Amino acid sequence: MREARRFVLAVVLSVAAIPWAAVGASVGLTVMALSLLYLNLHGYLTRAAPWLAGALAFALVFGVGRHILFMAFQALRRGILNQHVLLEIGAFAGIAGGIIGLSPLLRHRHKPLERKGLNTCRKTSATPGGSVS
Repeated sequence: MREARRFVLAVVLSVAAIPWAAVGASVGLTVMALSLLYLNLHGYLTRAAPWLAGALAFALVFGVGRHILFMAFQALRRGILNQHVLLEIGAFAGIAGGIIGLSPLLRHRHKPLERKGLNTCRKTSATPGGSVS
């Protein structure tokens, strides 16, 4: 009987703590987002943002999503193509694209079209007056 009361008390306290945890998490995310926005607007994250995104991608694929990676490996070993395999193919394609984008040897630098005077967004009309529509 005593353990049943302790269990009920634990359930009640857990349910009561859920709103406070949600408020704390939302406040924490808001503070983090606003601080990152401030740092970005003042130019402190200009060089670090791509590397932070890459580090986050690696942490998600090899840390949080390690069980999905393991299940995808097991499925490929059995010759099965399932959602885990497809998800990891997409994750590794994204990481490969990020590595290509961050590598100065593989990145093709070019000037935007507007600087070269090749703005392709303007439409000209074929009317005899030559007016721009």
